[in-house]
Amino acid sequence: MLRLMRRSSAPNDWPHEASFVVGREKTSRPCICLVVGSLRGGGTERVCVTIANGLTSRGYFVKIVVLNLNKAQYETALDKDIELVNLGKRTVREGVFALWRVLARTRPAVVLAFNHQLAITCAVGRAMRVFSGAVVGRNGSTLSHRIALARGMWQRVLVPMLTRILYRLCDRVVAQSEGMARDLIESFGLPQEKMVTIGNPVEIKAVSDQKMEVQGRLPERTILFVGRLEDIKDPLFLIESFAICLRHIPDLKLAIAGQGALEDEMRKATKRLGISEAVLFLGFQREMMPLYRGALATVLCSRVEGMPNCLLESLAYGTPVVSLDCPHGPAEIIIEGENGYLVRERKEDVFAQAIVRAVSRTWNREKVLGSVSRFSSDAVISAYEDLLVQVANEAAGKNVFGA
Repeated sequence: MLRLMRRSSAPNDWPHEASFVVGREKTSRPCICLVVGSLRGGGTERVCVTIANGLTSRGYFVKIVVLNLNKAQYETALDKDIELVNLGKRTVREGVFALWRVLARTRPAVVLAFNHQLAITCAVGRAMRVFSGAVVGRNGSTLSHRIALARGMWQRVLVPMLTRILYRLCDRVVAQSEGMARDLIESFGLPQEKMVTIGNPVEIKAVSDQKMEVQGRLPERTILFVGRLEDIKDPLFLIESFAICLRHIPDLKLAIAGQGALEDEMRKATKRLGISEAVLFLGFQREMMPLYRGALATVLCSRVEGMPNCLLESLAYGTPVVSLDCPHGPAEIIIEGENGYLVRERKEDVFAQAIVRAVSRTWNREKVLGSVSRFSSDAVISAYEDLLVQVANEAAGKNVFGA
């Protein structure tokens, strides 16, 4: 049974039963339902909250269904009028029937699911007449590459098989980059007419309007890494590359904003390389502006991406970026020499050379910021609004949300 609780009292520890957090009175207004695995401090979660808040500010009734609220750093960032449902489940497989019960009760006009397994679960539920609204899937990274890096029979064999068969049940699938869209079409057979490309949202302000006081948060000559400390982000590659950078710029520092399973191994690597004094482990950071503004450059060395938020956010603060050319996203963001450098070889010395090059020159911050204007929050939320309204109307055969 679902348990009512105030949002402010939601626990960070693992929930033992499903809970239902209410942000508004019950309403007969059509509902836009966002389904996401968690509200942890990751890029997917931040995008989910940004879209939810943006749609709410435009007058839509928005509900978020989350598998669990374990380490839910972004929960407090939600608009107070957003309804939040916590299923209290560890995995999508555990949460299938709980999710279907919520969808049956809510009867949303449209569901936006923030990974392929959640999207397929919603689409199958719709096919079984659990609810009748539209279903839109959204992937956080390049799916075929992510599956190739996965472990276990379920993730490596069964999930790809089910994805090829069932993902097409969604009304639309959103990719954050053209490369992601091609991957879904070529690797999973999604019909091209169901694919929509919408980049990730970033808040953009003129450099002159941004708060300039950043002293005290980072040392003067620092590069920044933002992301989970997991193998898919390859932070150990970054540590090795940074050690090479120090041979050329001995006073350079590396600030790492994030947390994850590889932190201990990274700390050991810094000691082995004799660079522990130059590497700052900051943990998860909610307020990123002083870090981006205080850094000489933001760096990314992921094995797989979709549309990396850290690059967009850094550029939105006028700070250049250096990234490996992983599939996909960085190549569609970086304009060589104008807002950063794209490194096409996964070699530590080549990556280090690009970092040294980036921090040794002067950049035009206004030009760097202007390079991501197409990813502004307002533009991206408008794109999602248009898409969700369109598919909801198509599924219902009428104008669901009114004029």
